[in-house]
Amino acid sequence: AGVPISICQLISDMLSNRDDADIGGLFQYDKSVSCFAEVIMDLEQMVDQPKVFLYGTIRLNAKPTVRNKLYSRQAELEQGIELARRCAMDASSSVKQEVLMITGLSGSGKSSLVNELIVQLKSNGWESFHCKFDQIGRRKPLSTIASAFDSLFLSLLSTENTWGSDGNDKLGGMRTNLLKSFDEESFPILFHLMPNLRRVVSNDDNSTDMHMQQTEYESEESAMIPSKIRLHNLFYELLKAISSSWNAPILLFLDDLHWADSASLELITFLIDEMGASITDDSLRSTNVLIIGTVRTNEVDNSSDLADFLQQIQSCYNVTVTDMALQDLSPAGVNVMISEALCYSQRLTRSLAGIVHQKTEGNP
Repeated sequence: AGVPISICQLISDMLSNRDDADIGGLFQYDKSVSCFAEVIMDLEQMVDQPKVFLYGTIRLNAKPTVRNKLYSRQAELEQGIELARRCAMDASSSVKQEVLMITGLSGSGKSSLVNELIVQLKSNGWESFHCKFDQIGRRKPLSTIASAFDSLFLSLLSTENTWGSDGNDKLGGMRTNLLKSFDEESFPILFHLMPNLRRVVSNDDNSTDMHMQQTEYESEESAMIPSKIRLHNLFYELLKAISSSWNAPILLFLDDLHWADSASLELITFLIDEMGASITDDSLRSTNVLIIGTVRTNEVDNSSDLADFLQQIQSCYNVTVTDMALQDLSPAGVNVMISEALCYSQRLTRSLAGIVHQKTEGNP
């Protein structure tokens, strides 16, 4: 009495004879246990997820649900954490700018891997912001990058993000650094690209604190058409101001770089090159940013702008580019995913997992 039914079922399967096969189909042809390793497998699932595999039903889940979980990517996750550790070293250390490029087929879990990395790094004091490229944004050069910065400023304006966990005024600190970083001719250009930046640098409660009146920005905004190099420098100074305001390492996630327009790729190359050049033996690094980009392998050819970009960043001074190619899941990895989706022991889903792996080639 009081023994979970899953334990009883496992003992029954251990005692059963394979000659008494009673089921077939996609699942293991019978429920008997063939070796001690299968017992360990069942017990580990019960220990790791008791709600599902120990106290839950022993029947199949009628509505399989793939969980929001990273499967079979622990080695890649640890590699990303190690890169982040190197990036977050003492700012006076002689280190290089770190760039991680993650490649793989569509659906291979590139974004899921980075999102899990962000979760773990944020628990250690990191900040992050996300720049996701798509086919629509490709028609408007730099719009995706500008929108990512604009969304960051919008998040700062929300009540829950105005104050940091340490009690510091994040919005006030950002405003102060921005006002120190840009002159009266630079703000109109940035305001045009990032409307929420105006709200960050404006102090509605004490607008006279600004070194310029907002009307002065508006009068010059339409007349400002910056050169490429000036625009690149403005973005770099903006990244520096954000980095110094947060006083924490930053993860800049460049998602789906295969959709990036050529102007955005040129800007990213410039930022990486400048960040690498800013790291010297005798001065503090101007930014503390880990850049991670994701690329679909089947979207790149040797003649594309992206191929040129990937080659150029490899030659940037004082920059280390790490290539991480996500491989297909192994049959065992697919089995773990199916087992948890069905809430059914891996021992009993192995045959089904083999068929799924054969059909999908291990692409999650």
